[in-house]
Amino acid sequence: MGTGMSNTKKVTISLTPEQQEKARSLSKDLFGKENISGLIGFLIERWEKEQNTSANVKLKRSSSNGA
Repeated sequence: MGTGMSNTKKVTISLTPEQQEKARSLSKDLFGKENISGLIGFLIERWEKEQNTSANVKLKRSSSNGA
């Protein structure tokens, strides 16, 4: 399930001024330029990956505990 620019669609999100500034700063740190949209996409993909990794670790632990 790759992400590509051709699949993007413009959406509107609401952020406080503080969140906007943090998002600008974070995106500059990550991408070298201001890209709040890219930051949101990155965070979504990373969250999904972490959830899958966490689920796999839990499965391995429970299946090796035992019987």
